[in-house]
Amino acid sequence: MSRRLYSILLAVSVLLLSPTLFAKATSTGKLIRSLQTSDDFRVRTQAALSLGGSKSSDAVEPLCNALEDENTTVRTAAAAAIGRLHLGGDSCLERRRKAEKNATVKTAIKKAIDVLRAEPEPDFTSETRFYVAIGKTTDNTGRSGDEVNNLVRKSMRETAESSNNILMAPASETTTQAKKRLSAHKGVKGLYLLPRVGAPQYTDKNLKIRIEVAYFTYPSKALLGMLGIPLSAQGVRGKSRDIEDQLIEAASERAIEKVPSFGSDVQ
Repeated sequence: MSRRLYSILLAVSVLLLSPTLFAKATSTGKLIRSLQTSDDFRVRTQAALSLGGSKSSDAVEPLCNALEDENTTVRTAAAAAIGRLHLGGDSCLERRRKAEKNATVKTAIKKAIDVLRAEPEPDFTSETRFYVAIGKTTDNTGRSGDEVNNLVRKSMRETAESSNNILMAPASETTTQAKKRLSAHKGVKGLYLLPRVGAPQYTDKNLKIRIEVAYFTYPSKALLGMLGIPLSAQGVRGKSRDIEDQLIEAASERAIEKVPSFGSDVQ
């Protein structure tokens, strides 16, 4: 936490209500209600900070909503709490960062995003069979920034983490680091995935998106093959970024599920 942000939150703590007044509000539900309904910004701030330590996924949405609070202290606390909770919320942080005018709140939001997107050191186990690096997504959706790239990477990482035999390489990994890690685990096959997300096609209440993924060896990056993943949704009324995201996430998951098929060709 930056000194400036820490000083602000420390100053806020002086204004907060006595802990005894919050003693009864220990459940996540009560904290959420306090965050959503209290007229006192000090109560809302304390509720947000407490939800950050709740370890409950139910706290994510209320904290995301609190990023729209009229009080800058509450918004700062909500951003810090989302980062501490570490159960999601990076998309709402990203949306708020674009609209936020207050410099202190923007700093808190950026820090929380960095915390959520920090990738751990790869932990090889006896079950690891594939070590997968993800290249930067080519984004043809028309969106700005790294939103689609981050969405694809997050979905792929979550799918890999749910697998017993696929391990994701950190985004910052160098070729030298990859060679060293793979040389220490001779039975593990390295793959490099390069995704491309096509432009959404809206026609007669239907949405179609095509995602293509190129599979390479890793870290040598010799082409193994291509996978095209066309997905669609029906009954879509007007443009919907949420539905677009759902299709992109589904395609990203499928791309990781295909890793063993392409990995079988790696020597």
